[in-house]
Parts: sequence; structure tokens; C-alpha cells
Amino acid sequence: MIDKTIEVERMEHVISVFGSFDQNLRIIENELSVKVLDRDNMIHICGEEESVMLAYASVYGHTENAANILAVKLVERGVKVRMFDASVTPASNIISAAFRCSHLVFAAPTYNAGVFVKMEDLLHDLVNHGLQNRKIAVIENGSWAPTSGKLMRDMLAGLKKCEFIGENVTVRSSLAEDQLAELDALADVIAEDMK
Repeated sequence: MIDKTIEVERMEHVISVFGSFDQNLRIIENELSVKVLDRDNMIHICGEEESVMLAYASVYGHTENAANILAVKLVERGVKVRMFDASVTPASNIISAAFRCSHLVFAAPTYNAGVFVKMEDLLHDLVNHGLQNRKIAVIENGSWAPTSGKLMRDMLAGLKKCEFIGENVTVRSSLAEDQLAELDALADVIAEDMK
């Protein structure tokens, strides 16, 4: 993870690098996947780390269970995981983590033929923040017609330089023992991609 603070003697130097109205700053941030903050005579640069941000929303706890199992499988493979319950965690906290992590996993149930509301709101916020350069995986849940995986992918497809990895994992109500192999496969794909 990039985390560097630079002291600047003269603000003219900052202005010449950042450009008018910070136009060059936006190019630097987008091309290098970093966030640059300038305060007083300090420039702080921070960037993503090789880790997974796993955000889930759950109605009855089954999606949460699948997310927890995936998180354990990732940790067993040496992957750092930051996990968030989108139903109770402020979206700003999750979005901040998404900007710091190289890989993102979203898990949500299908709710009224759509994505569960809390996750849908989070994804809209994330898209509006213009996140880019990430690898994304999806877990969906639904009893008889799970559609949240496709819908989440559709919502996130507009993000620049983002790539979906692994197959959608589909949980039908609660995770069946034979589906553990699917979570293993997703954990393998994510861990391998981080090497």
C-alpha cells in the first residue's frame, strides 16, 4: 500500500504539478490508482493495498454465512480481508475501504426480483464515486429465482478498468455442503490473482 506524506516549501510547486483547478491531480489519481490530498504545506498520497474488501447484505443470515466462509477461505490462503455488513455499516466506510483494496467481493440476496436494497444503494454510491482498476467477484442468494448476481454485475459493469473474476457463486436460500467447493474455487481465483 502506498502511504506517503511530502512536505512542500512553496505552494507554487503544488499548483504547477496539480494544474489549474487540479486537472492534473485527477489524471495522477486515476492513472496511479491513488488518492492525493493537499493540506497546508503537506501532500498526502495513499493507494490501494493487495487485499479484499468483502461487503455483504443479508436478510436471514444465509448470505452473511456464505460471506464469512469465503472470508475464512481467503485468510487461509494468506489474503488480507476487510469485511463489512452493508445493512448496518455506513456506505462511506465501505466505499473508503473499496478505494484502498485491490479486490472487491459483493454478496447479496435477491429481494423482490432485484438486489437487496442496502446493497443496491451501496453499489449506486460506489458507481457514482467512479471507482476504477479493481477486480470484482459476486455472490448471489435467492430461493427460487436468484438474480442479484447478474444485477450487481450489470450495475458495476460501467466502472472503468474493472474486471470480474471467478464465476458467480449462487446460494439457494442457505449454503449447501456441496457448494463449499464453489467458494473454494472463488477463493483460489482471488488468491491466485493477487500473486
